[in-house]
Amino acid sequence: MQSDVVTWEACPACDGAAALGWVGQTLTEIDCAGQCRLTDALREAIIRTATPPAATRLRPLDE
Repeated sequence: MQSDVVTWEACPACDGAAALGWVGQTLTEIDCAGQCRLTDALREAIIRTATPPAATRLRPLDE
């Protein structure tokens, strides 16, 4: 499933950036930019601290 939004959290393995892919408020992907091998325990650590993307209200172009 392709993500609609990407947020960034600290990778618990290397403290680098981990990309979190979201569809709505549902986390669908996790990938460490440092290419860490994310075990289930590391993924759970990221999930526990993950912040879902804020809902964004887009204003019409004519406003």
